[in-house]
Amino acid sequence: MSDIIREESNTGATSGAGGGTKHPPSKIDEEHIEHMMNRMSVGMTKQNTGGTTADGNAPPKTRGGARPKVFTDRCEFKSYPRSTTPRMADPIHLRFEKPNSRLTYPVKSVRIECTSSDSKHAEDIKIEDYIDEQQSCPLFREFESKHFIMITFDVKYRPKKVKEILQRGIFIEQEGCFKYFGQSASQLRARKCVLYNETLGEFREVMRQFGRFECLHQLSKIAARIGLLLSSATPTVRIEDEEIVEIKDIENNGYTFTDGCGFMSEKLANDITEELRIKWRYKGQKIQVPSVVQIRLKGCKGILILDSEPENKRLCKIRPSMEKFVWNMKPPHILAVVDGKFGVSRPNTFGKLNKQFIRLLSGLGIQDEIFLKKQSQYFDELMKLPDDEYLQVKYLCTLQHHDLAEKVMKKCSDGAVKRMIKKISTQACTIRKQSQSDKRKKTQAERLIIPIEKSRNVYGVCDPSNQLQYGQCFFQPTIRGSPQPLNIKVVVTKNPCYHPGDVRVLQCIDVQECWHLIDCIVFPVKGDRPHSDEIAGSDLDGDLYFVCWDCDLIPPRTYQAHQGSLRSKSTRRADFTQSSLLNYFVNYKSSTISQLNRLYEQWVDLNDGIFSDKCLEISGLFSCAVDAAKTGEIVKIPYFAPQANSGNPIKVWHQLQERADAYLKKALDDVIKADDEFDFLDDIEMMELLSDRESPVDDLQLFRLVLMWCKRSDGQQNLLLDFTKHINFSKFQPDERTVADIDIMSNIGQYFHDLPKEYINGLMQQVHNALYQSELLQEEDIGIITGEKSHQWMLHYRMNIGETFPWNYLNQILGEDGSKLLILGVRVGSQEWILACNMTGIFRYEPVNIGSSHKVAVFVSRHTLHEGHGLLNLPGGYLVELKELPKQRLDIYENTKKDTFISLIQDDEEEQTTILSIALNRFGQTFTQSRIRKQYVVACELFKLSSEPHVEHKPYHPVN
Repeated sequence: MSDIIREESNTGATSGAGGGTKHPPSKIDEEHIEHMMNRMSVGMTKQNTGGTTADGNAPPKTRGGARPKVFTDRCEFKSYPRSTTPRMADPIHLRFEKPNSRLTYPVKSVRIECTSSDSKHAEDIKIEDYIDEQQSCPLFREFESKHFIMITFDVKYRPKKVKEILQRGIFIEQEGCFKYFGQSASQLRARKCVLYNETLGEFREVMRQFGRFECLHQLSKIAARIGLLLSSATPTVRIEDEEIVEIKDIENNGYTFTDGCGFMSEKLANDITEELRIKWRYKGQKIQVPSVVQIRLKGCKGILILDSEPENKRLCKIRPSMEKFVWNMKPPHILAVVDGKFGVSRPNTFGKLNKQFIRLLSGLGIQDEIFLKKQSQYFDELMKLPDDEYLQVKYLCTLQHHDLAEKVMKKCSDGAVKRMIKKISTQACTIRKQSQSDKRKKTQAERLIIPIEKSRNVYGVCDPSNQLQYGQCFFQPTIRGSPQPLNIKVVVTKNPCYHPGDVRVLQCIDVQECWHLIDCIVFPVKGDRPHSDEIAGSDLDGDLYFVCWDCDLIPPRTYQAHQGSLRSKSTRRADFTQSSLLNYFVNYKSSTISQLNRLYEQWVDLNDGIFSDKCLEISGLFSCAVDAAKTGEIVKIPYFAPQANSGNPIKVWHQLQERADAYLKKALDDVIKADDEFDFLDDIEMMELLSDRESPVDDLQLFRLVLMWCKRSDGQQNLLLDFTKHINFSKFQPDERTVADIDIMSNIGQYFHDLPKEYINGLMQQVHNALYQSELLQEEDIGIITGEKSHQWMLHYRMNIGETFPWNYLNQILGEDGSKLLILGVRVGSQEWILACNMTGIFRYEPVNIGSSHKVAVFVSRHTLHEGHGLLNLPGGYLVELKELPKQRLDIYENTKKDTFISLIQDDEEEQTTILSIALNRFGQTFTQSRIRKQYVVACELFKLSSEPHVEHKPYHPVN
């Protein structure tokens, strides 16, 4: 991260006598800037080097000398104190260093993270330095990317606060004020938007340079069309106006059968291929160009397919369905390809089954044994791949590594071949990397990904010959290096798919007029409804379809396609203003699809499965939810939860999941036993594997994997303690703890001799004492909270980054007898606070009086400033109340609710956020502030007291 400053706005300097506001001052207090720069740089530097914090205090110590991980992973924020919160109209002042000259399109990046639910609190701003937009968009091509800021909002950030930030804007010294501009469709779903420098001109003036947006009638469509200016694509050729021809769409029964599908001449296709340098891919074809290109051109989006008519000049044929707004800029126009080299039709893009496909195909009559056989064959091939040259050639060709496959055939495999084979053979158990805000990402095996050799993942296009009838298609995949038209039935669907009617079975026929179209599926333009629309309401503007001709996977029956509603075009003109578009971004809910998916998952496992009334109702809402960003349609989620029923049959996807878990466990066990080095997991992926509670690998196996990884990874031994914190040693049997002790001691001398004695003892303590695995408690906290019984605590649950608060686990553990320890972490600005509640007894959904059978001790510590800690053993007269409706909450109060001491409440049911309030004045004069009010819980750990007898471990003493 670059050395940046964050400057507080001077509210007094910008307020006039009449209460109005002025633009930011052109000259900023130099002394104040220097003071802030020194403060920030000292704070950042010394945090990393173990010195003092920005406040001049020594950082708190933990085992191994590290701070609690949940906070060290987060950026050092600067918040405005409540008393100096800037006025609404004052922009936020930031400073960036110059970008790295190697970046293609450097864009300033800012992330707004939330730690408080109180809208009066100022924001926490994280400067993410510059991001490199490898592919340009029309906006960055017309204006330099330095004139823009990419801003990302935490999913927990309330719409009201988002609006406040965007209305204020961001001021950068010597550059100017940046205000809201817009966002692409993917940015909208990720809660990102782009700010532009107002020196470029007034909002509507900038828009008019590109096109005419005011003639659109729907605000959501205006936002989507503006998003095309921010849609990244790779520039290829420049097109003159005379090289662009408009042709008609084919429409019938209210549907557009050619929606998003135009044509390109062979000359234009060849020029695009040359620009992308991908001609080698098509050496097996008569015309060595892609048949389909997904493009952005002027105000148009969609695909261009190769025209059969011979043309000796560049020609681009555009349909009205492709034109999203009228383009104002003068020629020549840049034709850009989406996803660069991957936004074109390609040979050998093999398809894969996934959980959604398996559920639908199973419901439509495919036998369970077929799926189980396909999965077993895939896992067997991966196991044999390192030693089987035939399989190596097959998989290398499948992934288009033809040069490496040729080396295998010539018996001259080198390091590049071995690395690629190793990567392929471990792909099923490799964890996909995730951002901090993402949910857990499963491995391919866990997602039931099964590659199918007789299938492809290809673009859908319209029939240029007009010969295909409804129920037919033309499909010519590349098989063994050459195109081969099929004359059999194929099953066609796309991802995502939830409705049984999303699966279509079509008859492939050979049409000579379509022979020039390779590695794409050609749909008819006849019938009452396009096949593309029948498949999850999709179209032909770049959607990819799973096409399979494996006779084992052709279902014996089909289901009527979901009848999506034909949306009538609005005649009322939308309010095209910067403010209205800003409000649209603020109020858009990106969680609708995930909520529908969770609801669908609950119902699909029941007896009727995909054909149940509830599943059919939910699946019918998905296409509406997917298109909501473009249509503005509000999808109301039905709230009906199924009753638990142990009599439901085991579905095939449950069996596949069990087998995937067994495969993962065996694959990792083989890695542990292997003598050679393994590098298919980096440190981030290893941490994700360890923090995955759904992993089928047991904790002892994970522990030995960690030891092996640290032994094999030079310079990474210091990660050992961080890794082992994610292993639940509470599950170890006494003999397994002994094995762990032996493993540690036997590896110290050879591999971990450079680690200090305190580090090794910290590792030994983790094995025998679960509280030493806490990412929230410091070593001195543990004895204060639990006294003599610290060795008996078991880790019950830890909330990972990006997860919602575990109310279900908390309700469960509070309803059980015995002692439990609830530990919560919150941030107040840059301050880190810990609350620990040691609770004994059963606490259910009624007020419980604290007494002889119910005990509660409360510990609070302010870690950041070492201000001290407070511990209260609550006397009689206090009550603990747990509630489920209308929102989950836990309150601890004295006599009446007016005297609430601690309040933990589910703040937003949809986003599943939880806030904490504490009356700190109950601890007397321990803390300078009197309360913590409505702060988001960012970390949670649950421990439970075990009855297992404690066995003391011997501390490690190095031999001189």
